[in-house]
Amino acid sequence: MEQFDDILSRSTAAIGGEYFLRPNLGTDRMHGEIVYRYELYHQLRLHWPAQDFCPYRLNVGNHLADDRLKVMGLSTPDFFVRTPGSSDYYAVLDVHLSRAQTSDVREHLRTLSQFTRLGYQRAIYLVYGADSVMTPMQQLAQGFTAPIEIWFHSHVSTSAARVFVLTPGR
Repeated sequence: MEQFDDILSRSTAAIGGEYFLRPNLGTDRMHGEIVYRYELYHQLRLHWPAQDFCPYRLNVGNHLADDRLKVMGLSTPDFFVRTPGSSDYYAVLDVHLSRAQTSDVREHLRTLSQFTRLGYQRAIYLVYGADSVMTPMQQLAQGFTAPIEIWFHSHVSTSAARVFVLTPGR
């Protein structure tokens, strides 16, 4: 799906400030991430190609949880891109605020890495917010079995972009 990078870039650029870094009640980081994810899903759907031109569909993670994930001890990523009714799996995508805790980042990167073993061609970790977490993330890549694309969406009215790929053993 050669147009996916463009779809993701255009969709993130369309996320308004009211969805980007909302003031949360107390320290509820998860509430802000959920709001951003819902808006990202909405924008991705608006930019998605018509069914006649693209066999892939965007799916929300909660709908695809199955026994394989539980057996592997994996959490469910936020989005899946796949062809319905087939084993044509294109991408798995997880989204998190840049201030996520190291243990959360490590778990989500491990999960994304494992999804390539289930047949997904791409694993993408999208980080949003102005804080840069590149160096710590590179250190967290130790022991992963597949490349993971790291995308950053730093500010409202800008596009997310792939900034590097974590490669296994580096």
